[in-house]
Amino acid sequence: MEALTAWQRLDASTDTMASPLIPAKHSVNLASPGSGGSRIRRDPQPVEKQKFVDQAVRDQWVVVGGVVTFALAFVIIIFAFASTSFEWSKESAVELTFSD
Repeated sequence: MEALTAWQRLDASTDTMASPLIPAKHSVNLASPGSGGSRIRRDPQPVEKQKFVDQAVRDQWVVVGGVVTFALAFVIIIFAFASTSFEWSKESAVELTFSD
């Protein structure tokens, strides 16, 4: 017996292909007039109202937010500088109040 090459074995294996299985149920033809849509009743989707935003009001709030943010940052910087520049303690506060 002669040895088969890889190509010959591949050729021999493709001659006997398996046939596709026949499914037990047939597919449903949705295009036929007998197959109606879903019978589940649903409420219609709510219509979203358009939001109207006045640009001038929005710009005013942006400016107010910017001013408040800047003021807060300024106050934090002042307190940070004050806490590192001056040494406060109870003893120094008592000396300042009762120094005659």
